[in-house]
Amino acid sequence: MARSVDEIINDKKVFYCVECGKCVAVCPMAEVYQEFAYELSPRGINKRALLGFDVLDILKDKKIWFCLGCTACTEICPAGVKYAEFIESLRLLAIKEGNTDYCVKCKRCGDYYIPTPILDNMRGALEKMKVDSQFLNLCPECRRRNFAGMLGTVYGNMVSYDGKPVIGDSKEDDNIGRVS
Repeated sequence: MARSVDEIINDKKVFYCVECGKCVAVCPMAEVYQEFAYELSPRGINKRALLGFDVLDILKDKKIWFCLGCTACTEICPAGVKYAEFIESLRLLAIKEGNTDYCVKCKRCGDYYIPTPILDNMRGALEKMKVDSQFLNLCPECRRRNFAGMLGTVYGNMVSYDGKPVIGDSKEDDNIGRVS
């Protein structure tokens, strides 16, 4: 893991940005977030980091938590800037330094796994579709394990990878998948 923002900037080739704007053009954040602005875009975050504006505060800024991690910007960049990895590295460094206001812990394993702007957007979309969003409280690995435990109860054989209880809607569900 990188030890500083400068190390991340160098490692992810952020200096190579030629400001062509292709990363902003393909970024799906404009479609996902109503409050999307240049400051949230790949180019906006890169420019802010490179020019040294609030370099120390960039790890505390909510703007680094909006990226969806789709890598479209990285794939289209003619200069080879690894933008998605840049953002992910900034997030990991922010967590390491205790800046966790904009990320969520898995309710099962306790690991940080999703930025709050993404989670809030997903919950809103699921509510509009009238779909239960209980599994959004779990990281992808725990979600798989939880689902496997639920399937085990349906088919009569207890399935659990780690012995932790399955997260569900009722108190009875709290023990589903637990290995005795």
